[in-house]
Amino acid sequence: MICSTIIPTIGRDTLMQSVQSALAQDVPAGEYEIIVVNDSGQPLELAAWLAERGVRVIDANRCRLNFVCNLGAAVAKGKYLKFLHDDDYLLPGGLRALVESAERTGATWVVGGSQVLDDGGGVLFTIDRPGLSGNWFATSVVGEVVHMSDCLISRQAFMEVGGFDPQVKISEDRDLECRLSLQGDVASTNHVVACVRVSGSAGSAYDFSNIVIYSRLVRERAFDAPGAFARIIDSVRSSAYLRGRTVRGYLYSGVLNLLARKVWLAGSRFTCGLRLANWHVVQPAFWRGVFHQQAKH
Repeated sequence: MICSTIIPTIGRDTLMQSVQSALAQDVPAGEYEIIVVNDSGQPLELAAWLAERGVRVIDANRCRLNFVCNLGAAVAKGKYLKFLHDDDYLLPGGLRALVESAERTGATWVVGGSQVLDDGGGVLFTIDRPGLSGNWFATSVVGEVVHMSDCLISRQAFMEVGGFDPQVKISEDRDLECRLSLQGDVASTNHVVACVRVSGSAGSAYDFSNIVIYSRLVRERAFDAPGAFARIIDSVRSSAYLRGRTVRGYLYSGVLNLLARKVWLAGSRFTCGLRLANWHVVQPAFWRGVFHQQAKH
């Protein structure tokens, strides 16, 4: 089986649109399954899609997003995993474009473009990701994140990195992407693959009150991972701007660890930052990255 689409749900009204968009994908029958993981704590409303071939429903009981995504992945049969939130939906041809890119490149994970919607379904803007490929580890570490509804992930790679971490209650997409990027490369398709709501509809599964804490946790764990510095050096090799952003991350981490009286760890972060900066301090793009300033056009 080529792909499993996993839709975690808390029973929102938008679930039907999500499932129908997955059913409408042009993937051969028998090579594709849809797994709806019901985390609402109550039975789903009766709907025609429940009887569709290739659709399975698994019941959880308010176990939260990371756990139910991992539950869906554990029973999935596909070579690739497509996570789709229950307030997002796939566009025609989106899944096929992701699978074709994954098969052509052998990448650990593949990303596509998306239309970002408001809660009423209106298009706010479109994100294109043409030509994104290779080592994306430093980009993930410094805070860039691709919404999981825009991604396709090798099931083998997902299992090898341990899936979603239940301890990371926000920024879980970025945490997973850091670990995937540490292990392998990313590829992209020019296709706009999904529509993603910017904040989720009523009854959102997210609590953003601790986002800063979890964002720092994700960065610190990425810096601490075995082989992280070597992977970062390779990742920033062709971009002085990204190098500057990553040095900023190391220095900021050093200051926070120093304030927390983790002197040895702070010294390690400062050392990594200085080693990464090296002679690149003479490049204007490096300093734009340090101060997180976008280049002017």
